[in-house]
Amino acid sequence: MAVDETRQSFEDKCRTYQKWLMQINSRRFAKPVTIVWITDLSDNDTDKLILNNFKKVVAAFDSRQLLTYLNRHKHLLPDPINTITWVT
Repeated sequence: MAVDETRQSFEDKCRTYQKWLMQINSRRFAKPVTIVWITDLSDNDTDKLILNNFKKVVAAFDSRQLLTYLNRHKHLLPDPINTITWVT
């Protein structure tokens, strides 16, 4: 599958499940960090960020590392059915 097709497929999946990777630029970091912004379809379409056990926003410099983390910490995910389907 070509890179453009893979990107389009992922973007379609993001639209379907209302889950998005967002890059944030900060003077505090040398490069952008990536977070996940979701619309919780199981909670009146409430917008949320993924938090860790310490209630801190989960972020990574590499989006693939972030998705790997989410796969390993599925118990932290809001709207678990849709979010897990989106991540996998």
